[in-house]
Amino acid sequence: MANQWLRLWHELPNDPKWRTIARASGEPIPSVIAVYLHLIVSASMNVTRGTINVIPEDIASALDIGTDSVTHIMDAMQDRVLDVDRITGWKNRQPEREDNSTGRTKNWRLRHNESQPSQNASSASVTQCDDYSPFDQ
Repeated sequence: MANQWLRLWHELPNDPKWRTIARASGEPIPSVIAVYLHLIVSASMNVTRGTINVIPEDIASALDIGTDSVTHIMDAMQDRVLDVDRITGWKNRQPEREDNSTGRTKNWRLRHNESQPSQNASSASVTQCDDYSPFDQ
C-alpha cells in the first residue's frame, strides 16, 4: 500500500487554540495536541475525509491517558476545531488535490538528459589500444 499523507501546519504545536481547549477541558496542552493528532489521522483515513471515526477509549489507550480526559478534550474542541464529528478546518488545511509530480519529473528528466553527454559521445572519446602491455615499458 502506498503511503497516505495529511498536511500539518507549522504553527500547529504553538497554536493558541490548544491553550484555550486545555483550559476549557482541564487537561494539559500536550494531551490536547496528541488527541487532535489522533483525530486528524482518523479524519484522513476515513472514507469521508475530514470526518472522524474514533472511539475516545481507543485514543485514551493509545495515549495512556484516561477516557474521561479524551472526552473532556473532545467536548472542549467542539465549535473550535470540531463540528460534531467533522474537523472544521479540514478543507482549508487538507485540499482535495493530490500532489502530482509527473510534470516536474518529466521536466527534470529533460533537463538532466540535456546536461549529460550522450553515450555515443562519451564512448567516442575512449581510445582502445589492443597492443598495450604493462610489460612493454
